[in-house]
Amino acid sequence: ILHRQGSILERLGDRDGALLKLRGALQAGRDVWSAGGASNPNFAELGDLMNALGNMHKMAGDSDPAMEFYRESLSIRQEIGDQLSVANVKNNIGAVLAALGRTEEAKAFYVDALRTKTALLGCDNTETGRTLANLGQIYMDEKEFDKAFQYFSEGTRIFRLNLGDKHFEVGVCAHNLGIIWDGRSDHKKALRHYAEAYAIFQRTAEDAHLLSFTLHNMGAIYIKRQKYSRAVRCLYDALDCKLDTLGLDAEETAET
Repeated sequence: ILHRQGSILERLGDRDGALLKLRGALQAGRDVWSAGGASNPNFAELGDLMNALGNMHKMAGDSDPAMEFYRESLSIRQEIGDQLSVANVKNNIGAVLAALGRTEEAKAFYVDALRTKTALLGCDNTETGRTLANLGQIYMDEKEFDKAFQYFSEGTRIFRLNLGDKHFEVGVCAHNLGIIWDGRSDHKKALRHYAEAYAIFQRTAEDAHLLSFTLHNMGAIYIKRQKYSRAVRCLYDALDCKLDTLGLDAEETAET
């Protein structure tokens, strides 16, 4: 019950309440669920709980506990033999490693997860698309823009197919493709992708943080193209978003 309550609170955005419930579930159920290992019908739920706790700590930026919970979840899921669940937690471990700058390790986990997801779910599944997008981010951070472009493009295709053209994940890919085209000095294509991301992110207040970066990048391109009035409008809008979401003292606010 505590596990389910924690999952509901997480979906509602109450992370503190969710973490409290999930920790309570772990304290109450660890010994019972782990007794007998894979032969215990509740052992899989323990793996799911560990993964959920890892997610909560990852979202809070607490890398060490996130990694600890993910590795426990991975061990449980490997013992059970649930290959898809193993792939999902490997994807999560890759995300933590990427955030820590350990890109080669992250890439190995992502590639392994992608191989399993493609084999079990196919090339058009949303989960496959998410791992492709994660790999795209790794390659973009490494300035390997051609590879990043391939992964983001394929991720975009999958997200459009399953989630529709206006989904948040389509917007993230569009934003990243804009960065790649900007890096290639094709400002027209970059602006087209940024405009798509802008249209998606402006729909909800929750996406204001990403919206601010898209607007900033659009403003920077307009400066390069000497379209200063458009640049000023974009940058003022970006600044408003950053003041609301990041505050006056953030480095990103200072850049705008």
